[in-house]
Amino acid sequence: MNYFFIIIIIYLTYISFFKEATVCKELRDKVPEEQLNLLCDCYSIKKLNQNSYLYNYVEPHEIKFNNLIVGSVFTMDNNLIDMTPNLKGEGIFMSHLCIDKNHRKKGFGKKLVKDVINNIKNKKKNYIVLLVEELNKAAINLYESLGFIKYKKEYTIYFTRVIFYVKYL
Repeated sequence: MNYFFIIIIIYLTYISFFKEATVCKELRDKVPEEQLNLLCDCYSIKKLNQNSYLYNYVEPHEIKFNNLIVGSVFTMDNNLIDMTPNLKGEGIFMSHLCIDKNHRKKGFGKKLVKDVINNIKNKKKNYIVLLVEELNKAAINLYESLGFIKYKKEYTIYFTRVIFYVKYL
């Protein structure tokens, strides 16, 4: 009887591993392998799976250093995200900002977000909206230094407290 439980546990672990690994396969069509690996280092596979249905709509952006991708972020039409604030005009939702841990605090995140802001301005959009985990002070400081302002103070998504920020263009 003990063997039965061991087999069940092994089977469930096997299924869980491949279920979680699926998101990286879904993203593989959207981003280069190097960018995909970076995203999987920054976010848990489980966290990436929570929004996997949106990957067909994202526009990936990257920043390179010495021909290596050291940063990544996604943008998409704000109308695709149900939970974002209803703002006037056409806007963009920015998500999944990720800088390689060996390249943080060197200005790559700021440069990447500035490039995205300029790209979105050229598309004649009215604003960028994003959400950030309340405890992610480094990201909050980055966004506020680039002119993003708090839109909604408290919101909970998947048991995580987040704050919406917006930058009007």
